[in-house]
Amino acid sequence: KAINYYSDKDSIYIADAIYFRGQANFRTGNFIMSINDFTLASKFYEDLNEKDYVYFTRESIISIYGTTGFTQKAIDERGKLINDKIKNKHFDYLGDAYYNQSISYNEIGDFDREEECLKLALKYNLADKSMNHFLLVNYAQLGKYYAVNNQLNEAKKYFELAEKEIRYRDKESELYYRYQLALSYY
Repeated sequence: KAINYYSDKDSIYIADAIYFRGQANFRTGNFIMSINDFTLASKFYEDLNEKDYVYFTRESIISIYGTTGFTQKAIDERGKLINDKIKNKHFDYLGDAYYNQSISYNEIGDFDREEECLKLALKYNLADKSMNHFLLVNYAQLGKYYAVNNQLNEAKKYFELAEKEIRYRDKESELYYRYQLALSYY
């Protein structure tokens, strides 16, 4: 309803309201409405030249594909998103996109591509200082990948890097929980 109170000069607020409505629809399982909201918000953001938010809305739509079992569609669309970001030299959150891609590849059993994406996620998250908080998860997931594939020296290397990251983390956090979960495979 907030959308109805804005004027034409409030395009960014309209876009944000539509985006947040899309998030609410996603959380309540209204996936079609959510995709429609994200698509509409993306058009507003595009008109406002807000590339970060255009990419966020695209990633949100991709998440819906993954959540609803359209894993290959998620992989294909995220691949386009990644290529678009690289082409436009827009590297913010690129590591996050690669990490999510690795999860999708794992779901379809393409473990070589999973490893490739995990390594690219780490590469871009190391380069993007705003993503340093995610290094613990990157290291732990790589450690888990190698432990599951019986490459224990590699697993140990990444779990040791994850252990170093823990020094800077709250041991009650979601990140720490993910680390412990990954470590259980070692």
